[in-house]
Amino acid sequence: MPIFAATTEDFSFTLEVSTMPNAQTEVDIHVREVHGTMFEDILLLIFCFILAVGGLATVVWEFVTGRFFDMDGLWFTLISLTLAVVFGGNIAWMIYTGEWKAILHLSSEKRDAKNEK
Repeated sequence: MPIFAATTEDFSFTLEVSTMPNAQTEVDIHVREVHGTMFEDILLLIFCFILAVGGLATVVWEFVTGRFFDMDGLWFTLISLTLAVVFGGNIAWMIYTGEWKAILHLSSEKRDAKNEK
C-alpha cells in the first residue's frame, strides 16, 4: 500500500514503506518516466543544439575579439561555457540513452513510408 503517490504528465512517483520482522524498515521508491512525443524530443534536441553551439561560438568570439582577457570577458566566457556544457550534456544524454537512435529510426521509417506511396 503506497504511502505517497504523485503522477504528473512527465513522471509518476510512488513511495511504499513496510516494516520488516526484525524492526527493519524497507523503503521502496518507484519512479516511472513518461517520454514526450517525438515532436517534443526533436524540438528539445534542436533547442539544446542551438544553445550548446551558441555558447561555444561565443567563447570563440571572445578569443577572436580579444575581450577574453578582461574581467567581463572572463565571466562572459565562463557563463557561455556553462551553458554549452549543460545543454551539450543534454544532447549527450539523449545519445547515451538511445533517444537519438529512436528519433533517427522513426524519421527514416516515415520517409520510407512516404517513398513507397
